[in-house]
Amino acid sequence: MFKWNESKKIQLKELLKTNTQKDAADILGCHLMTVNSAIKKFDIPYKKKTGSNYKIISKWPEDFSSEQKQIISGCLLGDGWLYNQSFWIKQCRRRREYIEHVSNCLKPYTTGNIYDGEQCNRSKVFLSSECYTRKAPRFANLETIWYPSGKKIVPRDIELTPLTCAHWFVQDGCNRKSRKTAILYTNSFLKKDVCFLIDKLKHDIGIDSYLRKEKLNQWSVAISNKDEHYSNFINTIKPFVKWNCFQYKVDQI
Repeated sequence: MFKWNESKKIQLKELLKTNTQKDAADILGCHLMTVNSAIKKFDIPYKKKTGSNYKIISKWPEDFSSEQKQIISGCLLGDGWLYNQSFWIKQCRRRREYIEHVSNCLKPYTTGNIYDGEQCNRSKVFLSSECYTRKAPRFANLETIWYPSGKKIVPRDIELTPLTCAHWFVQDGCNRKSRKTAILYTNSFLKKDVCFLIDKLKHDIGIDSYLRKEKLNQWSVAISNKDEHYSNFINTIKPFVKWNCFQYKVDQI
């Protein structure tokens, strides 16, 4: 007869985070009903893991790749968002190639499908393309980091790599070539977050920038060409901007 002890309770709790009750029972060498009873008896949190989505998720790598982490961070600084245990990104239809690229880079978390839509605003029709990931706990974890109280913030452990900055800039950046100035619109973030990003740009990739006041008490990050920081920034991210639809953002002439 199978008997529970403290070690087996802890093992069961860990197993049920990623396994079905049947899988946990097989690993522990007990009956399915024994596991089911233990969940109730020891008040162990358990969410059912059934269906094709679970089977796919169970085969995922243990963590995102370095490239995926950088892309997700860049998108979340820009137009991306996390919702209901999924990551989402949308752009206007003429930038569909960019959405396809992001979707491919985030496999196996994405299905590879691109969803085209349209929205009507008064007399105008806006065409868009978007992709999103499957629902999974790892995206729920990201959501608690980026939206700790329901509003998006900048995590203090973020790293601004050239790849991260490339995705951030093509989504929310403006290249004012005639003035040799690059603007990163951070209107949705609090002033303290924008100041933090200015410090990170200097610390992580050696780019000086400054706080720029926008309307309605909103703030953006500006990079001028003083000491060639504008040129250095564009040259730093340009190798990672591979999409025709965004080449105008990294041209300096």
